[in-house]
Amino acid sequence: MLEVLHQVDLRRLAWEEELEFGPEAIRDGMHRLGKTRQGERLSIATLLEYMMGDSDNAAADLLIRRIGVDNVRAQLAARGIHMGPVSSLLDERLRIYSKLDPSAGALSPEQVRALGEQASPGSRARFLAKMLGHSPAWTGHELDQAFSAFYAEHINSASMREMGQLLAQVARCEGLSAESCSRAHTLMRGCRTGRGRILAGLPENAAWAHKTGTQHRRACDLGILYLQPGHPIVVAACTRGFWHVSDAERLFARLGRVISATVKGRSTK
Repeated sequence: MLEVLHQVDLRRLAWEEELEFGPEAIRDGMHRLGKTRQGERLSIATLLEYMMGDSDNAAADLLIRRIGVDNVRAQLAARGIHMGPVSSLLDERLRIYSKLDPSAGALSPEQVRALGEQASPGSRARFLAKMLGHSPAWTGHELDQAFSAFYAEHINSASMREMGQLLAQVARCEGLSAESCSRAHTLMRGCRTGRGRILAGLPENAAWAHKTGTQHRRACDLGILYLQPGHPIVVAACTRGFWHVSDAERLFARLGRVISATVKGRSTK
């Protein structure tokens, strides 16, 4: 998002520019784009809204391909944010499946999407084995180990402290024009995912501008919280090690209640 806004500010990119949604753009984790016809063209503004509002992976990868993953890395470096290697969502998936079999690196976007639609790690592992002709079929435990090995490489990963610093920059509009900063905050306030996370523990008058992320046994909710006008609170929280996302969401909701109670307690003193 920040690199898209940066390139718009520099007039290297225009909101009305359109990108084509073709077969190579198919991803698992498609939401709004899952209902889009092949060959349809969508504007940069629309794709960014789909990415931020619905966590649409296809929209994210279309934008990354347009603006350049090297520029995303440079954006983070310019902001002093230390992060592991940055890659597209498709590349991330192929790296994970290649932990089980290097030939998985040649899977098509449609095959990756089909794998992501499997209901459990076990069914996904068996489906991957069928695709690659591997016998006996891999187990859910083996796929879990593949994800763990991928996480150990810290790709698309950073500490919560680093993410907190990045969010603080966004809260202060650092490195963004006034128009782009306003758009960033609007996009984050429009996030439609993670309603059972931190938002579930916040009072009705709270303003929560955030972005969620969900991966195998990983879930995050990061954003800027306003419980009092003019006093932003940066929250960067992730969970790991759970088997059911609902377990992680209960922790996030509890965090929201704790933050709200703490702020309320301070304001009454």
